[in-house]
Amino acid sequence: MLDQLKSRNIADILIYLLSHGSATKSDLVRGTTLGNSTVSDAINELTALKLVRSIGKEDSIGGRRSTIYEISKSYGCFIGIAFCDDKIEFVVTDCRNEIVKAWRVGLNSQLSAISILLHELSRIVVGEKNVLGIGVGLHGEIDYGAQIVTYCANPHWQHVHLKEIIERELLTFTIIDHYANGAALMEKYLGVARNIDDFIYHTVLAPQKMAVFLDGNICRGKNNMAGRLDNTEFTSDVAHLQHIWDVEKVFIADAKEYDLARGMAISAEVKWFGRALKR
Repeated sequence: MLDQLKSRNIADILIYLLSHGSATKSDLVRGTTLGNSTVSDAINELTALKLVRSIGKEDSIGGRRSTIYEISKSYGCFIGIAFCDDKIEFVVTDCRNEIVKAWRVGLNSQLSAISILLHELSRIVVGEKNVLGIGVGLHGEIDYGAQIVTYCANPHWQHVHLKEIIERELLTFTIIDHYANGAALMEKYLGVARNIDDFIYHTVLAPQKMAVFLDGNICRGKNNMAGRLDNTEFTSDVAHLQHIWDVEKVFIADAKEYDLARGMAISAEVKWFGRALKR
């Protein structure tokens, strides 16, 4: 229980730093509702691990100036992946979710989608320094708790234990989710939804599903498909949508290249934060 509590506290601090860029210990106390000693101990441990670094002192009119901290973006990297039609999108991001590399690989009939995925991931893990986590996104039904792809039309998967396959092959923490949820998570932590707990997110990059946040958490529903759209046109009646779901905002995002893969990278990063100091 103590280890779980410590991990949760560490995750809260790292998520705050990720969302806000930088913060003092006082900012972290106010922003996370953790106590002074808890924040101080966590920051000291994260600094010793070089996952968090000091970037100087804040301006002050007299008195003691507080140290400002941020996540060390060069500590390691995350891989984000999105299966989009006949191709797979890949990004490598640093610890601040800034894209370091981005590219696409086509699917073909000669090799299975899993073979192509594992080949590309093996190449990345060998070539990149300190890969911390992998996030894989697709449009399909997922047993999120068990991390099993129950059904996905493209690629043609049924009951694929994708997380287990990747982690056995690469020994790297992996998370599987719908890529609309990943993109919404990125909006939650780095976009205009940062301080909003109840919202709907939609992007034309994932027209088949809207992501729904309730009480600060993704509403997953059956097979992780809450927010599934029966057609590919997102409703224009935003006011009605807000009323039905009782949310504060509905965000219709601009289509930015590699946002789905980048969203999966931040999904892996946020989950990894909860495991960062487990030994």
